[in-house]
Amino acid sequence: MTKQELAKYPALKRRAEKLKEDIYELQTKDIDSVSGKVKGSMREHPYTERRFSVQMEVPEEVEKVRRQIASKRQELEDTEREMQWIEEFIDNIEDIHIKTIFEYSFLDGLTQREVGEKVGLDRSRISRKIDNYLKTHTKHKKSVL
Repeated sequence: MTKQELAKYPALKRRAEKLKEDIYELQTKDIDSVSGKVKGSMREHPYTERRFSVQMEVPEEVEKVRRQIASKRQELEDTEREMQWIEEFIDNIEDIHIKTIFEYSFLDGLTQREVGEKVGLDRSRISRKIDNYLKTHTKHKKSVL
């Protein structure tokens, strides 16, 4: 995990919310209708032919909206999977102080100065703690592989 990957979390969160809104709007979208007449017959004997007026949504428009919803759902699933990967990485940090710094920095999107104020350290110490943890984690990960 890199700082750049972790730093994407707030943008991923915003994107997921936007995708949920888009999906809802598409699901509730009014689709143009067309009217027409169809032939049919009575259900009982004598089977007299009749014409019925029908109204239905434009099939091409329905299909277009269905494809858009499917595409946005896939992107939402991918976005949520990436968010979960970041959340799990942070959840697995055993040192409570480091974990708190990572939560504030990456999940809450606070600046290093703001994180420092919350945990009682200066900005440069926050940066070093993040860098040191990521270096250690990466070295350990490489040695396991």
